[in-house]
Amino acid sequence: MTACNRGESRAVIFAQQSYFFSAATKTLLLLLKLRYIIYKTGILYV
Repeated sequence: MTACNRGESRAVIFAQQSYFFSAATKTLLLLLKLRYIIYKTGILYV
């Protein structure tokens, strides 16, 4: 296992983690937006 391979695998893991984090953040923002819209319209649906 060379240093180059180790660096590549670390970069791949970092890319996967950042992708998952961004996806989770987008989902959370979407849920918050939906709740805000529902709250503003007066429909109490949780």
